[in-house]
Amino acid sequence: MPVQYDDKIVRIEQHSLAEGAEVPNTPDGKVTVKGWTNEITREFQTKGYVVLRNFIPKEVIDMTMDSWKTIELNKEWNDMFFIREEDIVFESPDTSLRKSQGCHTFPPSVGLHHWLKNSLGDVLDMHLVETYAYSRKYDRGAYLKAHSDRPSCEVSATICLKYKTDDNTPWKIWVQKDKNYINDARGKGQERFFEDMQNVPQRERKGTPITLEVGDVLLYQGPNAPHWRDTLLGDYSYHMFLHFINHDGHINNLPDFQQPSTRQYHGRLEGKKGDGRPRSAFAYDGRLSRYHPNAEQQPYFHKAMDFWNQWQDGEHDWFDPADYINNYDELTDVELTDRERRRFVKDEQSVSNRNIEFFETAYCFTDAQRNTQYENWIAENVKGKTFIDLGAGSGILCYMAVKHGAKKVYALERRGVLIDRMKEILGDSVEYIHGDLLETELPKCDIYFNDFLSSEFWNEKRFLTNFYERGTKELEGHGQILDVVEYAKKHNFIDKLYPNTIQLSDIEGESITEWVDINIPSHSKYSRKFLEDYYGDITLNSIYRNKIKNKKIIWEGHIRDLKHHNVENYLGWEISFDNNHVLSNHLPISHWGLKHDSI
Repeated sequence: MPVQYDDKIVRIEQHSLAEGAEVPNTPDGKVTVKGWTNEITREFQTKGYVVLRNFIPKEVIDMTMDSWKTIELNKEWNDMFFIREEDIVFESPDTSLRKSQGCHTFPPSVGLHHWLKNSLGDVLDMHLVETYAYSRKYDRGAYLKAHSDRPSCEVSATICLKYKTDDNTPWKIWVQKDKNYINDARGKGQERFFEDMQNVPQRERKGTPITLEVGDVLLYQGPNAPHWRDTLLGDYSYHMFLHFINHDGHINNLPDFQQPSTRQYHGRLEGKKGDGRPRSAFAYDGRLSRYHPNAEQQPYFHKAMDFWNQWQDGEHDWFDPADYINNYDELTDVELTDRERRRFVKDEQSVSNRNIEFFETAYCFTDAQRNTQYENWIAENVKGKTFIDLGAGSGILCYMAVKHGAKKVYALERRGVLIDRMKEILGDSVEYIHGDLLETELPKCDIYFNDFLSSEFWNEKRFLTNFYERGTKELEGHGQILDVVEYAKKHNFIDKLYPNTIQLSDIEGESITEWVDINIPSHSKYSRKFLEDYYGDITLNSIYRNKIKNKKIIWEGHIRDLKHHNVENYLGWEISFDNNHVLSNHLPISHWGLKHDSI
């Protein structure tokens, strides 16, 4: 297994047909094999898809797009590689026809495909074998009808490399996997996908809209999870679709779907040492290697596809592809023993952190540096004053204000579940306001405190939506820092809004995420007590290690004068209280990291 053992904290049982048994899917002849896997793999197996945020480094994206743009801007080269697609998926709306250009085995995609396969070996507990890569640039008005894919797309990755949309947000992809849909694709199943899944009001859809920023990867079960995109409202969106099969799965056992076993036919199949199994006909999509063109697919591949297409047309009633492709139904989770729990307590704690009901969106309340800067300022300024936290979240800043002698403390929060939790902790020492900052009449206060900071400085909604899929409706209208500034000006509290001084920079560097000990002793007085008393079971925090190569300051001043500024690289920010008690997304270690400019 490619995944490090320390990450394998999910225990599973596999119930499979014993060798020599003749009747499948019966209790007789079954054998049970126990083993371990990791959370990401089980999520992919059970949910049908998994999103890997910030998975592809910026430099890899840049290198890929540099190659693509160099070819695109040379008409002769572009015409050699790309075709203007008449219809992406069967019978698309007339308005979407010829709104994309695509290329099979585009050289930059071959490199990214191989890089991704190797990189996924660290997170996905599967032996992935490349099938094919497809690159496509969508133009305004493009549309992708709901559909599922063929066996070569058993494990599919969709990646956005660059976009320009009217609302400056990525073009959403919808995925529906509430059951195994592979058999529903027979006959006119694909058209039924469109009618039942996409051609309905969004509020009635069962599918999940997924926003993929540049660098994110969506892995999904292509044959089993129908997917689609609504009309592109934007100038362009560059995508690559990188497909794999799971060589550890059952796809190799598909009837007549194996390649000849001699090297003369297909060369060496990369992967595990000593793996002498015949490879699937779908490896490299029937080509001799990842480098060979699509036109050189081998006879055994065409034979396999003929078999597949005949089945899709209604033949081969005995054949159930769900037994072979993305077949994970035979795997069941096993409850860990007490001894196993103790062994994996650290890993289980990280799982607990990722699934804290109240803080799925961020880990700011466990960041010692952040809390210390805030508490130092609060201790110096709130005594005897009226204080309001505009987005109280965990309530830790309200707790600090109470402990440091504020006369009156208000907690404004839009999510009811967070208010309920704050009431359990803070009781009647705080007055709670359930509402949205930009839509709520605020009491008059001496200090308006707004911890508006996220890794995406300009647009907290975009950042939170990436992590808070369950609550996207709660985030509708969730604003930008510029909205807060304008609101504060309109209601005459801009000079009482804190933090209040800002420095913006163009940053060359990188951010790497990892789990670290939250280090309770390093926290400020009431930050430490808050965590010990109310979140004592949390020991780990998700942080960024930031490495800065170059920093160019582009603006600094009071928050009242803040305007949007573009950067070429990453947006770096420092924010403070009259230039004291500085917070930043490019400190060596922070729960904030470097993100691209967005608004």
